[in-house]
Amino acid sequence: MAQYRILSLDGGGIRGLVSAILVQSLDTQFSILKNVDLFAGTSAGGIIALALAAGVPIADVVSLYENKGSEIFQSLDFTECLFSAKRSAAANFSLDPSELYQAMYSSDGLKSELEAIVGSTATLGTIPKKALVTTLQLRSSLPNNAWQPLAITNLSGSANPSVDNATTLVDAAMCSSAAPLYFPPHQHPVYGYCADGGVVANNPAVVAIASAIASGVLLKDIVMLSVGTGFAPSSMNVTGNPDCYGINQWAWPESSGSQPAFAIISALFDGSSNVNDFECKMLLGSAYIRSNPTITANIGLDDYQAVQTLILDTTNYMKSATSNWQSVVSFAKANF
Repeated sequence: MAQYRILSLDGGGIRGLVSAILVQSLDTQFSILKNVDLFAGTSAGGIIALALAAGVPIADVVSLYENKGSEIFQSLDFTECLFSAKRSAAANFSLDPSELYQAMYSSDGLKSELEAIVGSTATLGTIPKKALVTTLQLRSSLPNNAWQPLAITNLSGSANPSVDNATTLVDAAMCSSAAPLYFPPHQHPVYGYCADGGVVANNPAVVAIASAIASGVLLKDIVMLSVGTGFAPSSMNVTGNPDCYGINQWAWPESSGSQPAFAIISALFDGSSNVNDFECKMLLGSAYIRSNPTITANIGLDDYQAVQTLILDTTNYMKSATSNWQSVVSFAKANF
């Protein structure tokens, strides 16, 4: 049987470090990356997928997430956004008014780090491996200009092969990782403004399977390793009157106990990942496995100061006799 090997990588902001460490461990043991046929990713996973498909060493990817968090998450000067808004509206809230009218971070730092790792001119059409990243096009050519999910890929089954192949790796990564509320939408030269693919497929595994099939691959030949960014203990403890759970709870920009900042975003991303995991199990059976360590703290997408916790939790997962890591190792050895 001619296996078609897919490495699928979730989104998760700085928690992409978890995925990168796991992939690095497997590649150190079995040199799996040279055998991957399709690197698929969303957001942080999209950055990793594009870098690996372009031949960037996995050690460089680990270093990006471990050491460049402060450069990636650079606060945005709120002057322009704030003064273009109605001051009277800001007066009704006690939090920093800038958090109401703008993204939390500038995308300049992220773009600079991406250019440093994959170059500013490399395109999907010029890299040696197949790659796919997800994003949400905010205004499309569909009737009424409705937004639509996109898979930007150099697979032959791409809906827009000439556009996708001409897309730079930086543009593809920026489109896939423009997390709502955290980063501004990114302007693709053809697709226009796009937002984080996590809105539609934080776990890109099913999109990767469908896209591979569209390019001529048979479902029976697909083998997939899906790698998450860590299962965080996020939850919402509803107390008092549930009628009061509006923007103040679902979109509050600060974490509180087990409830993450921008809870609606975390809930959508986590739910999407879990649904895709279930669907892949049904589609691929024993030709599929997922690695997703439990994170001991509620670490946000932007919490780069928690990288040592992420490293420790990932290391403990790989050492644990009760985790599924040994099954992942056996699967990678046998199939990649």
